[in-house]
Amino acid sequence: MQQVNTPLSLAVSPGLISVDLKPGEVYEGEFFITNPNLDGKSLEFSVAPAPLTFENEFYDLSFSERDDYNQIVDWIEIEEVSGALEVAERRAIKFKITVPSDAPAGGQYASFLVSPVTPTGTNGSPGVSIENKSRVAVLLYTTVEGNTVEEGTVLENNVGMFYFNQPIKTTSLVENTGNVHLPVSYVLRVFPLFSNEEVYTNDEAPKHSVVIPDTTLYSEKTWEETPLLGLFRVQQDIDFGDRIDRTETLVLVAPTWFICLALVFLASVIFTIVERIRKYRRLGPKPEPEED
Repeated sequence: MQQVNTPLSLAVSPGLISVDLKPGEVYEGEFFITNPNLDGKSLEFSVAPAPLTFENEFYDLSFSERDDYNQIVDWIEIEEVSGALEVAERRAIKFKITVPSDAPAGGQYASFLVSPVTPTGTNGSPGVSIENKSRVAVLLYTTVEGNTVEEGTVLENNVGMFYFNQPIKTTSLVENTGNVHLPVSYVLRVFPLFSNEEVYTNDEAPKHSVVIPDTTLYSEKTWEETPLLGLFRVQQDIDFGDRIDRTETLVLVAPTWFICLALVFLASVIFTIVERIRKYRRLGPKPEPEED
């Protein structure tokens, strides 16, 4: 479930609908809304389709910007655009997508915004108010059949060399340069300095994300059980489409106090060596014994 703002007074399921479409076809689907309130009151609601975009690389949701990848908003009809739910009632909201015969191939993205509605008015005058602060969204990812291109570029695949505070954290930026949403998976591997035996990997449960066309997604992966001190080889694989982008870095993990002690020790060693050299030069070399 995707929450637009808090507090929640409605629940929706599923939070994401993924559909393959063909030009000229009519697709019928549904999702569910529930009144989870336990105050004994029914809850009025409204449902409306809206564009789906992402404002930045952190994928903050936006439901107002129009572009070539959310034309589908104009193809959607909702059977029940408003109504009322009793306490704990769950209702199916049916919708229909009429795909134009000349629909562009590739990804199309929209959302169903579900908002509670409360009666308002001044001095008994009629009216309604949609409580946008507690609306929720069902996201709709579709692919229209045709000349689709699944393609992406890794702009950044970063593993830091020094970590003074735990844990080890890797970051990445992936750009979708195709015209359909791009599945991406992230695998982090950590090895000791002189061994190929992994001390950590998320191979069996990699992190997954989806990048939609004309957007860039930022992602982080952490090794939560990073020890206080260590020297490791850290590798991050970004797998998308038929490509794997890999980076490997030698990483030092050490707390600040350890670095300070190491610097003090190093400074004392250098000072001792310098003083001995100065003393040697001041006293000069020992004279060689004279030969008979």
